[in-house]
Amino acid sequence: MIRATESNYQMLDDNVQTIVDGVLTRVSERNENFSIDPLTIIAIINCIIGVIRLLYVCFSKRGDVALEGLRNPNFVQRILIKRQIRKHAGKEYEADVYDSMREHSYQMDADDVTNIIRLYDSKQFFKEA
Repeated sequence: MIRATESNYQMLDDNVQTIVDGVLTRVSERNENFSIDPLTIIAIINCIIGVIRLLYVCFSKRGDVALEGLRNPNFVQRILIKRQIRKHAGKEYEADVYDSMREHSYQMDADDVTNIIRLYDSKQFFKEA
């Protein structure tokens, strides 16, 4: 499994970095206790990877349907997404990260989801040093 760590989070693909930056900005605007430091950046990256992969696999590997699941999740999807977020960001930031990811999803398209999955599967999520 590909994960962001202290040694690779700075080498994130540019398109994915834009998504991460958008989510980080929204979370920090929502929660004054949320600080943007390497560990929180790593947590958000791993949240995004986990949630996108979860929705993509659950929706027959279609980026457009996975994106719609992030934008307007049903009850079960909300539980799964929040559980995935809690794994990486913790319970105290769960609601803020969840809401921020949903908000940012409206700036994404199906190609962004497909690109994240493609980069993950090809192990090119992070640029070479």
